Amino acid sequence: MMRQNRFRSGFKLIELLVVMAILILLAGIIWLITRSVQEGAARTHCMQNLRQIAIATYQYMIDYQAIYESPSYLRMYLQQSGAEKVLVCPRDRLFVPIQQAATSYLWTATELTSHSPQQMLREHPNMVLFSCIHHFGLPLLRGADSARYDYKAVPSWPFEIVLRLNGSVETIHSCRVRQVRRQEQIGGRDVTVFSPIYPGEEGYEQATERYDLYHWCR
Repeated sequence: MMRQNRFRSGFKLIELLVVMAILILLAGIIWLITRSVQEGAARTHCMQNLRQIAIATYQYMIDYQAIYESPSYLRMYLQQSGAEKVLVCPRDRLFVPIQQAATSYLWTATELTSHSPQQMLREHPNMVLFSCIHHFGLPLLRGADSARYDYKAVPSWPFEIVLRLNGSVETIHSCRVRQVRRQEQIGGRDVTVFSPIYPGEEGYEQATERYDLYHWCR
């Protein structure tokens, strides 16, 4: 009888361990699926924000017959209707409140001119207005009163979401981004500045240098 009881006790312990292992495995699968769904929803929300920004940009052009030279003008324009929340990416984990920055999206059209928006649309429809890097999944480097992404780490989703002047929103692999050199007057002297340039933009094929910020592309 004692041998049978030991056998039954041991068998129940094995069953318990197997059930626990299955539960742990299922919990891990559910966590991965939930995280994937959340990330997908955040990216969809981000793309919807950029589409709303495109609509606001066209409305701004109609109202002022000009293209804003800074996202700060667009923010003030959207504040009139209480819609400035579209300027914040849902995955923005940095300390960039909307009160201190025009937008949490990266403003890339720094050379945009406000003259003749219709001509700008005809000549540069593929110009990238905003890009979003908050979905890279990079860890944060926190300071005393600020934070920044650790670009030396490898991103979990190495794509940028971009908004072009023609209103299209798309994802671009970060390793396809190149850079161009240009001269700027800073503090009374010429300084070489490196700016990102995206596939489809004018001059992209001539720009052969990798974008230095994305170390994982080397």
